[in-house]
Amino acid sequence: MTDQAARPAPGDRAVPAQRMVLAGLAMLSVLAAVIHFAVAGSHFQEYWLFGVFMLGVAWLQLGWAAAALFRPTRLLVSSGAVLNAAVIVVYILTRTVGDMVGPDPGDVEPAGFGACCARRPKLCSWPGACGCW
Repeated sequence: MTDQAARPAPGDRAVPAQRMVLAGLAMLSVLAAVIHFAVAGSHFQEYWLFGVFMLGVAWLQLGWAAAALFRPTRLLVSSGAVLNAAVIVVYILTRTVGDMVGPDPGDVEPAGFGACCARRPKLCSWPGACGCW
């Protein structure tokens, strides 16, 4: 194999690694949003504010993903990292200390399958967004 095999052909455009990482983070954000949309109904049944929170988080995650793909900025990436970290903190608090609001404040929420699945994309996207820019 020669060095020429590793080089892009004339006219080929290389995609910057930063752009690829951002695309991956956007996909993780969309995945987390889909999961939040899926569980919003059950959260509305528990308490209306929980459902509104799930929908708000889901829409923010979708909007962030679109903006990250089409108009990425340093502020956008860092704000996505901060917001995802805040959602993770809320998750941890509601599973350890209990709900802060609602019909039964202080009740500790169970860590269900859907909740754990929704955290994985956020946990992966948060450090990626911190290191992306």
